[in-house]
Amino acid sequence: MTEQPEIPEPRQLGQIVPFETGVRELFAAIDLLVDNDLVTPAITLMYATIDTMAWLALPDDKETVRKTDFIEWVQRHGLDEAVSPCTPEELYGARCGFVHSYSPESTLSRAGAVREIVYMIGYGRRRMLQDEIKARGKETEAVALHLADLREGLASAIEVFRSTIYSDDTLWRRVARRSSNFLHSKIPDEYIRHFEAVASWITPRTENSSPGDPAA
Repeated sequence: MTEQPEIPEPRQLGQIVPFETGVRELFAAIDLLVDNDLVTPAITLMYATIDTMAWLALPDDKETVRKTDFIEWVQRHGLDEAVSPCTPEELYGARCGFVHSYSPESTLSRAGAVREIVYMIGYGRRRMLQDEIKARGKETEAVALHLADLREGLASAIEVFRSTIYSDDTLWRRVARRSSNFLHSKIPDEYIRHFEAVASWITPRTENSSPGDPAA
């Protein structure tokens, strides 16, 4: 019997290059948009990033992020604390509004199920905007959130997620598999090395296999 090649464990393979590169690209784009006063695209991309992280964390038998999956990722990784007093449900409502209609309004906010999030930018404090909302008698309809709190909270939540990925072999494999589908403008050498390593444990081949042979 031909000896099968040794399959390295996830921790031996080190960083998940597509995941790490994807996160760097997302935050580079978010910061570029904010620096150029393109606030709405920046907010939209932040909510899309939460969606992406929630998708990466889904069980292997699921491929579509639902409301409950989005909220679970927000709560499990501490983003809810960073954006308080906004609730995870209100973040999801905002996500629906920006991603689907490029607007803070959503079906949930129009139905009164969640408050609409109003964003503070620059050097002002969130409390200043919240006080204005209160003065207008709109506390049940709107809640203030500083854009920096959303950005930094998201970055911190992804750090928590990253720590979990590299301590959980099952999650590591899942994120490695899913993030391999990320679209990139070029394929750097570290990608090639990563894909070769991942392939060694996804579809191990016999030592005598030729490039055209089916996997053993």
